[in-house]
Amino acid sequence: MTPESPPAPPASSGGRPPFRMELQVRAYELDFQGHVNNSVYLSWLEHARWEGLAAFDLGRDYFRRLGVAPVVARAVLDYRRPAVLGDRVEVALTGGRIAGSRFWLEHAIRRVRDGRLLVDGHLVCVCVDLASGRPVRVPPELAAILAREVEAGPRDYGFSP
Repeated sequence: MTPESPPAPPASSGGRPPFRMELQVRAYELDFQGHVNNSVYLSWLEHARWEGLAAFDLGRDYFRRLGVAPVVARAVLDYRRPAVLGDRVEVALTGGRIAGSRFWLEHAIRRVRDGRLLVDGHLVCVCVDLASGRPVRVPPELAAILAREVEAGPRDYGFSP
């Protein structure tokens, strides 16, 4: 496994559920074919990432106080099927492994009405010092939350097709 490789995908049920939020597909998010544009899924993931961190009291103010920012260094999105106007989607994020300044977040986006997987993959985030712009170790509070996710053991959140 290289530093950019995702953690092993979850396989069975158990553990604490990931952060989840629902979003409504809006007309301006559609491409020429009437599907949600591929770039919109990344925006949804960014929105869910910050909402999820805030749910653990690790929002923007927390990172500002530390002088650190969690920056997305790599985004892997596997598009399975399209979302269209009128769909409600659920974005789910769960913690992955931690390596120095990096941490992984697995994600899945499903259509609410039928539970079909639309997109899955992972984000690699790097904690960066706001003053120097250089990578720094993952803050202890964030590391503890991510470690709890990993230690909860394998679970099935539908992160595979």
